[in-house]
Amino acid sequence: MTKVIINKSWIKLSAIILTLLLLGCTSIAPFNQIAYEKATSVKARSMLLMSKATQPYTTHKDEIAILLLEAQQGYEYAKGRPKNQQSSAQWAIILSPQRHSLGGFLHKWKLEKTLSSFYIQEAQKLIGRHFDYISSLESGKINKP
Repeated sequence: MTKVIINKSWIKLSAIILTLLLLGCTSIAPFNQIAYEKATSVKARSMLLMSKATQPYTTHKDEIAILLLEAQQGYEYAKGRPKNQQSSAQWAIILSPQRHSLGGFLHKWKLEKTLSSFYIQEAQKLIGRHFDYISSLESGKINKP
């Protein structure tokens, strides 16, 4: 009888310790409203500006510079948060002129001066999903008060 009690006590104690370890060692940052708003705001501005890429790049140079600054701020904010490697990595992809995301789109627009409507629409779908990934990462996090 004593042996059964010890085993049940040990199991309960092990479960408590495991729970505490898992809670103390989370590998992802908690939900952050500012990070979520940055991702959704930069996405909306990106989609709007991308729709103008049938016009010459130089016509929208100032808007592009502002958008890139806002995206860079989103990246820096994500990078500065602890346990936030996935989000900051996604921001880096979005910004890179060598990737098929916002940075690459803007780079192509600059080189080619204007882009076709079809290309823009397809790029918006892809880049929109990149931003959605950041938003879903953020909204899937636990909201700690």
